Amino acid sequence: MASRPSSECGQRTETVAVGDGAPALRVDPVVTAADLRQFIRFPFRLYAGDPHWVAPLLLERRQFFNQRRNPFFHHAEAAYFVARRGTEVAGTIAAAVDGNYVAFHQAAIGYFGFFECIDDDDVAASLFAAARTWLRAHGMTIMRGPNNFTTNQEVGLLVDGFDCDPVVLTTYNPPYYQRLYEQVGLIKAKDLYAYWLDAGPAPPALVEAAERTRRRHQVRIAKMNLRDYGNEAKRVQRIYNQAWAGNWGFVPVSDEEILDLARNLRLLADPDLALFAYVDGEAEPVGFVLCLPDINRALKPLRGRLFPLGWLRLLWARRHIDFLRIFTLGVLPDHHPLGIGALLYLETWQSGLRKGYRAGEMSWILEDNGPMNAALQLMGARIYKRWRIYDQTL
Repeated sequence: MASRPSSECGQRTETVAVGDGAPALRVDPVVTAADLRQFIRFPFRLYAGDPHWVAPLLLERRQFFNQRRNPFFHHAEAAYFVARRGTEVAGTIAAAVDGNYVAFHQAAIGYFGFFECIDDDDVAASLFAAARTWLRAHGMTIMRGPNNFTTNQEVGLLVDGFDCDPVVLTTYNPPYYQRLYEQVGLIKAKDLYAYWLDAGPAPPALVEAAERTRRRHQVRIAKMNLRDYGNEAKRVQRIYNQAWAGNWGFVPVSDEEILDLARNLRLLADPDLALFAYVDGEAEPVGFVLCLPDINRALKPLRGRLFPLGWLRLLWARRHIDFLRIFTLGVLPDHHPLGIGALLYLETWQSGLRKGYRAGEMSWILEDNGPMNAALQLMGARIYKRWRIYDQTL
């Protein structure tokens, strides 16, 4: 029988033997710096033999999970848990309540994320039980995930597309996780798609739509000024929070979060593929697109370490990346009829060809976003990965 968390939030779980001669299984909250170090480092051991896993930078992970430094925690709270068999780490999970999400949707939905686990039913069940207990204690009625931590970050359980490396800021996991999720009663809430687009001549339908916009409307495309990332980030935030407000799972990006994201992405973004759309007569942009070279291709050989020589390898490798991710695009709702999205896509496509990108990923796209799925298929894109977000009533 697997251990179950104490009903007292933050208390250590009861130790329970799980089989004849088996080490005791327990799930403990992360309390000390040593606990957090184990939480962060466990995936490095779990995925040691996986040819597709890309290790995150340890320095970045330490900053991300630091609740005094990550701006997510200005409006949210979270707990991290580590499962151990004896002294050996066997899994991790986090539970979080995002006050911005709860207020925006008026829904008591909490998140789980950062689930990593050996292929063991009891360990998985105990981790999910710990997350459920914590979320219930914080007034939540639904547990949703995996969200690491929100839909503005890395989300979803990979359920299709295990033969490819993960692209920058997307998730990856072993196939057996789906079984571990579903056996504890988690049910599908939504699927998310990743589309593969090959380089080549722009699709005629896209060219026609973009040219129609040029003929009928005075629209200008301009590069973002990544040196002035603070002000440019605020412009992106203004558009994003309006353009995406109706999307399933949306949560507004705060001022602090957009600045933190901009600081991190300005070194990754290709300045020729970070674009604003302006309409004559309006001083501020009405649309944007941001593409990221797939830095994972440069990170993979580093195995999480920048020092002593990793940063030199990273600088060299990033110059040779030929695959990109169309990370996000948004157009103000009252400007949708102008066809600005098509023009941004065409400019991105043509710039990518000029710079030698051979292919790209468009992700993520909601399974029931009919117009976007139809448009991408018309452009010759194909679904090659699928992630799933799950819910469980508490």
